[in-house]
Order: sequence, then structure tokens, then C-alpha cells
Amino acid sequence: MNFEVKKKRGSVTPRIRKDKTALALPAQSSPSQGNIVLDTLHEIADKERKKALRGRDWQTAFVAALVQGMVQQEQKKQQTYW
Repeated sequence: MNFEVKKKRGSVTPRIRKDKTALALPAQSSPSQGNIVLDTLHEIADKERKKALRGRDWQTAFVAALVQGMVQQEQKKQQTYW
């Protein structure tokens, strides 16, 4: 079977905002190595939790939720230091 995905066409002319100062974003510092590791652990725990819930594996889902909560707490701790 072949499936075809239809995409919406964008507008012909892009819309331009008159107030360009509202578009300026604050400069972000580069993430430290710890933040990358914590973000990756959070994503892995989230995927495993969702997969366990779909498979009705409640024990694995609970453990993944605990890991995800601990990672979130550690991320909050690191944000308060900086």
C-alpha cells in the first residue's frame, strides 16, 4: 500500500512584522555537558514510560516516571545555581 501525505501550501508572500524589536531573542548560553546528559535521560525516560503505558506494563511505567521526576529535580537544581 502506498500512502500519500498532503501538505498545506504556504502563503505566496511571507508576512513581515513591522515591530522588529519584538523578534529579538535574548542571547542563550551554551548548554553545559551536564544539561545535555540530563536532557537525554529525560527524553529516554519519557519514551520508555510512554511505551510501557501503551503495553500496559505498569511497573516499568512507574520506574520510568520516577527516573523522569529525579531528572527534572536535578535540572531545577542546576538552573538555580546559574
